[in-house]
Amino acid sequence: MLFPVSVYKNFRMKRKYLLFFFILVNQYLLGCQCNETPTIEEAWKYSKQIFICSVIETNFPNFIYSNGGGFFCFFTIEIEEMFKGDLYKRRPEFIYDETGNFYLDWDTTGYYSKRTFLYRGSGSCDFWFEKGKRYLVYSYENGDFLRCSICSRTKEISDTFISELNELRELKKNEQKTSNIDILFDIETDKDAELNLLKAQLLNEEKENILIKYCIFISLSLFVLWKLIKYIIKKKTR
Repeated sequence: MLFPVSVYKNFRMKRKYLLFFFILVNQYLLGCQCNETPTIEEAWKYSKQIFICSVIETNFPNFIYSNGGGFFCFFTIEIEEMFKGDLYKRRPEFIYDETGNFYLDWDTTGYYSKRTFLYRGSGSCDFWFEKGKRYLVYSYENGDFLRCSICSRTKEISDTFISELNELRELKKNEQKTSNIDILFDIETDKDAELNLLKAQLLNEEKENILIKYCIFISLSLFVLWKLIKYIIKKKTR
């Protein structure tokens, strides 16, 4: 069936608009959608590590590409102040030099203050860092790397109010106090548990001893009764 040229042109024009519409809808559906920014307490609760850091290294613009064509970017940061989370002490480790040789570094002073963040492309909610800048970071773990979202409270330190930093320091102090109380509580709980277990064992042993004595008493009573009955029967038969 043949269509007029005008109908065919209109169809092509509508098809372009439809294609453009589907691209916009696809970006809206697949792009990152954020709700309201969480409060400091909410961000504290759901973050694995919170700290002030400087971005010291990135593989931008030499992206790493996945088998699906998406790109990945890595950012290495240096922690300056830790609010939530641990800075692990250094331990002896093998170090490779520029010639490819390695040696054992026995220096255990200081802490492991570097972290690596993963950025998974423009369609994700991952936060984009800039080398040389300082940030207040609310992060969470994803495998071996840290991640932080543009929907979190992560931002440049220059855009951060002093009041937020002071509140984070207070939350850190309160968490440390709570941790100490929990440790003491666990110790007391363990002592009580051991004491209760010992009491239960003694009680069981006492019950077992009573049962044994009762069994011995019944056995002796039955033996004596049997001997008595045997003696009476023997006496009557004479």
